[in-house]
Amino acid sequence: MRAGKHPATFATAANLVVQNTTDAYKAANDLHEREEVSAGVLLVEAGKPWDFNDLKPFISPEGIKARTGTLDVLKLYAQSIADVTAGADSSSLSAAAKSAASDMESVGTTINTEAGGGKSGATISKEAADGAATALLALGESLAAKKVNEALPGITTSMDPHIASLCDLLTSDINILRRQAKVDYGNLARQEWTFITLYKAKMSPVELHDEAEKLPTFHTDAETTDAKLADLEDAIGKLKAAHHDLMNAANGKDAETLKAKIADFETAGSNLGNFYQSLSGKSTASSKSSSSSSSSDTSTDTTPKE
Repeated sequence: MRAGKHPATFATAANLVVQNTTDAYKAANDLHEREEVSAGVLLVEAGKPWDFNDLKPFISPEGIKARTGTLDVLKLYAQSIADVTAGADSSSLSAAAKSAASDMESVGTTINTEAGGGKSGATISKEAADGAATALLALGESLAAKKVNEALPGITTSMDPHIASLCDLLTSDINILRRQAKVDYGNLARQEWTFITLYKAKMSPVELHDEAEKLPTFHTDAETTDAKLADLEDAIGKLKAAHHDLMNAANGKDAETLKAKIADFETAGSNLGNFYQSLSGKSTASSKSSSSSSSSDTSTDTTPKE
């Protein structure tokens, strides 16, 4: 393989994308739950029924499991290439690759049949999942036979369309998360404004000040979230491009192009940081804060549910 140290760099950046995408899914569900709770509290305050046991996650547990499974496969694939090109022991990697291949076979079915799948709009074809599983199985067999360097050109060539398909799936998901985040933050802002409008006469100056201070934070948080999701979408696109050039390098082509693409991908991965982990914690804390503050009076929810 003529890719030099680039597989290790690719794996490091891919791990960052995988972690941030996983955290982005959790943050999206946390934000949506926060909006649902805020709307529900307003219903209760208005004397209307609300079943707090009927909260519906934006992405179902089945959908989260399928997506994180797909991301784990992508992470393992990237790390396996890096490890074997660095001369790591192949026995454990072989078993992991074969296990991932088995898991991947069920991903297409899981995502396509998940409860609420039509809501998220994310799908992956059974053909694409099976193709990736076949390529991963080939990787595992090559690892077991200790013939990875000879097999990598064929493996990366086999995996490239499936990596592209998985990246397209993730990009589609991120676009959906961006739209939903705008809806959820917009609803939270309108619900807060409704509360202030109806009950400002009953609030002390300090209470009114504290509630009013929340209003601009929804807009700021929405803009920050969208910008970071856009960064994540860009990093996924660069992962797709970097793997394609990694395949070319494994086949002895376009080494200089690979160097530039890997550098772009590495920068994109590094720029993501751990934003989504902090965002998820922030959403949970804000949810508790908004619920406790709005439960002190009664109100009417005038925000249309989207």
